[in-house]
Amino acid sequence: MPENITNARKALIFTILIFVFVALFLLAPLQLEAGMFMFVPFLAMVLTMLISGDLFVGKSWGDLKLRIWNKKVFLGLLAAVPMLIGYTVVWVLNISSFQGTSDSVGKIFVEAIILLIGTSVSSVLAEEIGWRGYLYNKLISMGFMKSQLLIGVIWGSFHLPIIIFNGDYHSDTNLLLYIPLFMVTIILASVFIGYVRFVSGSLWAASLAHAAHNLAWHYGEQFSINANEIATYLTGDAGIIIAVVYGLAALWIAKRMKQTYAHKNELTA
Repeated sequence: MPENITNARKALIFTILIFVFVALFLLAPLQLEAGMFMFVPFLAMVLTMLISGDLFVGKSWGDLKLRIWNKKVFLGLLAAVPMLIGYTVVWVLNISSFQGTSDSVGKIFVEAIILLIGTSVSSVLAEEIGWRGYLYNKLISMGFMKSQLLIGVIWGSFHLPIIIFNGDYHSDTNLLLYIPLFMVTIILASVFIGYVRFVSGSLWAASLAHAAHNLAWHYGEQFSINANEIATYLTGDAGIIIAVVYGLAALWIAKRMKQTYAHKNELTA
């Protein structure tokens, strides 16, 4: 393929390959765990780079921002906040009951730190290298908000066949209710994760945010006994409360980015 292939076309090829790989994984004779699908964006990125001639170009790998680490990377931990708010609300309102002892909480805290580090450099990183690594760079010229919303749509759509056909991911929910909630939440979460990637200049911030979101959901569920089915749609990785918190964050980010771009335009005028 010619070297002057546009970023938009690279993004399109990447997106098509995402769904091709998902289909192949779903059609595989073995029942794959949902976590295995997290490696699909990495595979799609590598194949797209091979097709476009970027695979052996050092700059293409440098643009993924894997070599950058700074204190702003830890802003990614804030992705746990929507979950903490969501579960606290349902516990306080007795929609769900908190279960656990101080002893179990202490042990789980240590376990969570280990898992946070482990997933940030493995399965979550394999997914984020596609979304906030490769695709981010190909779409950012659209503008920050437009690009992150579009990445959110693609990211969410990537999960839908897995949710519907895999049977190992949210099989206990009413999909007619859950899928719209999931899409809204993940699109709004994409804005936040894209923002920490932007302000830190590092892919590690996005990976840490994604891992923090997933682990906060995992442990929130572990500590909860749902007294009412509605708790499933208020909390979890795509509950109404979580969507509202991410939505408020997205509004603040949109305002912040508008000011940032306006300031840059003033400096270049």
